[in-house]
Amino acid sequence: MADDLTSSSSAAAEAPPSSSASGPGTLIVRPHVEQAPSAHRFRFGFAYLVLAAVLGVAVGTFILLQGRPAEEHVDWSSWKPNANGGFRIQEIADHVAQRYRLDNGRQMLVAIPGAPSIADGDNRIPVAGVARRAPIVRSQSDLAFTPLTNGLMYLLCGGGAPRCSLPGQASNDRGRLVRRQALELALYTFKYVDGIDSVLTFMPPAGGSEDTHALFLQKSDLAAQLERPLTHTLRTRATLRQGDMDPIEGVLVDRLTLPHLFRTQPTQAQDGSLILVLDPAALGS
Repeated sequence: MADDLTSSSSAAAEAPPSSSASGPGTLIVRPHVEQAPSAHRFRFGFAYLVLAAVLGVAVGTFILLQGRPAEEHVDWSSWKPNANGGFRIQEIADHVAQRYRLDNGRQMLVAIPGAPSIADGDNRIPVAGVARRAPIVRSQSDLAFTPLTNGLMYLLCGGGAPRCSLPGQASNDRGRLVRRQALELALYTFKYVDGIDSVLTFMPPAGGSEDTHALFLQKSDLAAQLERPLTHTLRTRATLRQGDMDPIEGVLVDRLTLPHLFRTQPTQAQDGSLILVLDPAALGS
């Protein structure tokens, strides 16, 4: 009998209480079961971390940019013309010419600006355009015509006789210095004079020479040089004399000018206008 009671009470203790057997007022104690965190909580937590990281990067970038000094504007040249209209062209001509000197210290050339023209006695005849011959003959009609409607001319006068010749012994170094001056005139003109798309610069003849040479540059020929500061093309100097250019600058001046140096020959077109025929010139002046 005792064994039976013991077995019954033990079985009753191991069995979980049944809800159907519970009467009113009976306190049912259920074991606490921990549930795994919801997947949505992990997703929201990760999203908040990503947003916080992005916000941190944005704030850091803003602070960094605010702390940087503003990028300074770099002028194309340290000198700029102040005059207007035709006076601006003359100002450029005077500024450039006064820096080029002979070995004795005197100014080498005078730059005289004007509309493209050639001398005919005491008069000047307007030049309507130029016809350039290619360096290598490909056909009998291998000429490229360029109107000079928006062109400008410079005459480089050495003060010698005849024809504004440059006195003294001609040399490649001196010719390079003259071409450098013509190049500098063209660069300043294209940069600071509106509406000019070509510059025709007549070079001073060497003593006793009958040939007339001209440097013909279009604005498109110097597009790259007009986009970066002038000092990247021509080094700044108070004065320049023969032999002052270092080899690197000399090579650059040759590259930008020699393909555009021509011997000139005027001719009359069928309509009576004057055309300047340009034949590629050899090295030297």
